[in-house]
Amino acid sequence: MKKAFLLFSILLLAAACNTESKDKSAAAGAGAVSGEAEPAVPIANTRESALLAKHFWVFEYYVIPGDHPRSVASRGLWYSLKMDGTYTYGHWEDLLGQGTWTTTSADGKVLLNVDSATDDRYDMQWEVNLGNYQGYEASFSAAPGSPQQGVICKLVNIQSRPTKKQFGYEE
Repeated sequence: MKKAFLLFSILLLAAACNTESKDKSAAAGAGAVSGEAEPAVPIANTRESALLAKHFWVFEYYVIPGDHPRSVASRGLWYSLKMDGTYTYGHWEDLLGQGTWTTTSADGKVLLNVDSATDDRYDMQWEVNLGNYQGYEASFSAAPGSPQQGVICKLVNIQSRPTKKQFGYEE
């Protein structure tokens, strides 16, 4: 019995000591992440979807009420939406994941639904305001009833993945 307990303890200790992680966010201390997205569906070609699928939308300002540190840290998040219903997202130069996206409307407002296949913490539903439809700036606000309700953002559209230097945040 002692030998069985000792063997079990050694195996348990060996398993606990194996902390190597293939997931960058888990290795960085963010904890285990998971994601699952709906299958991609091609996006209807509308004026709004064509603008949303243009290049990279970068969160220049990200406001989380009552949480200034997270608001500042969220600057530089970006989406690259494709008309096939897929998208990639990241933070500054780093690619964080991919998923699917759709648009719907409610009360005359365009809603953007992003569904991360790699990290459900990035699932969002945004009310989109494309302003004058020039395609250079937009504002997103978390849709009413979403877990992130109250979050508001200003985005700019650029042709390549953003860098901190472009936005004056180089370390």
